[in-house]
Amino acid sequence: MSSTGSSVARGKWEAFAGISAVHLASTVKGVPGLRELSKPLLMPALLAAWSATAPTSPSDSAASGGADARFGRTDRADRTDARLVAGALLASCAGDTLLLGDGPLFLAGMGAFGTAHLCWIARFQRELRAFAASEPAAPEPEHDPGTGSSIGSGSGTRTGRAGRFLARVGRVAGAPPRRRRRAGAVCAGYAAAWAGVTAALWPGLDPELRLPVAGYAALLCGTAAVSALVGRRAGLGGLLFLISDGMIAGKLAHWPELPATDFWIMATYLLAQYLLTTGVTPGELPAAVATALGDGISEARLRSE
Repeated sequence: MSSTGSSVARGKWEAFAGISAVHLASTVKGVPGLRELSKPLLMPALLAAWSATAPTSPSDSAASGGADARFGRTDRADRTDARLVAGALLASCAGDTLLLGDGPLFLAGMGAFGTAHLCWIARFQRELRAFAASEPAAPEPEHDPGTGSSIGSGSGTRTGRAGRFLARVGRVAGAPPRRRRRAGAVCAGYAAAWAGVTAALWPGLDPELRLPVAGYAALLCGTAAVSALVGRRAGLGGLLFLISDGMIAGKLAHWPELPATDFWIMATYLLAQYLLTTGVTPGELPAAVATALGDGISEARLRSE
């Protein structure tokens, strides 16, 4: 990236940091109108910053050492990946805006975020499949001629059956052959979390929200699981998204709230979206972003004391 391009990208990241800081401050201080004005600008600002930083072609990615350089991706694949990221962030922008309302608008906002999660899942599954295509084929297991089972596979035992089940789950998730059991375990863990949290929320939710919340939570856990298979950065983003929306679900179920809950919802949400967006394509978090989050956290703590 040229020095001019780097300066433009830095300016866009700083704009995202500034809008985030304004929104977090308005959430903590309760400034009338500023929260509603700044919230729809968050994801477009993140998209603009990421677009200015992300490689625009495989050659650019190779120069930056990005994921596409590892997998030999094509221009067409890059464009598809970029569209999925843009779709996720724009659908999130629609969700942010709609969730400012109540009733039907709230449900429409939940649907918009569901669309965003479908985009994130598709994006990370493409990354997993590209990695699988570049990975050497796993050696075929030896078979016991007497039983026909794989030697060392634990066939016929509970552990062996569980391992094969997890491997199938990992295959469905798109994980490379050598990582399918681990991937299956991650997916199973998030599935158990979905079941447990949904069961806990169910009695406290209004009847018209129960099925939409359960369906949305399944997509949310899907993003968290698949992002965790891609890498720690993206996986942390998926986990933070789950925590952020979990706090919203707790409010819907009339659970006791943390001090400055709205601040923590937005702080974890913004960091989650940043980590998901840059979880595959490199991007640098400007110091201004960390400063804004730190200032907001300090303010939230003071107000809660």
